[in-house]
Amino acid sequence: DQSGILHARRFAPSTIAPDASKKATKKTKKKPKIINNNREEHMFVWIANSLQMESAMTHLERNHGFMNDNYIVFIPYSNRQNWVDRYPHAAPALEVDETGRCVVQPPMQKRHDDDGNVD
Repeated sequence: DQSGILHARRFAPSTIAPDASKKATKKTKKKPKIINNNREEHMFVWIANSLQMESAMTHLERNHGFMNDNYIVFIPYSNRQNWVDRYPHAAPALEVDETGRCVVQPPMQKRHDDDGNVD
């Protein structure tokens, strides 16, 4: 069992254009306009114990729409803080502890030094 990051990537699902409401569609008999976003989405999950990976996968599928057929890879890493320090743009949005409990993490705040400069 190892700790590390689970990196999940997918393309955002297509959406219906905001002006394509049921009412407007009924009146005009037009089909709603489908917008293909093609936007890539990434989610990073800290896994305290790789034996608890199934908990993370279940949470990602049920709550965030990431399926097993999306690009999902486990990256072994020494500890969460080292990962965040090295890859602040990829801070974990979810953490899975040793027991498999999933905890959503608040967005990372930028750190400032004593002079107010962003680290």
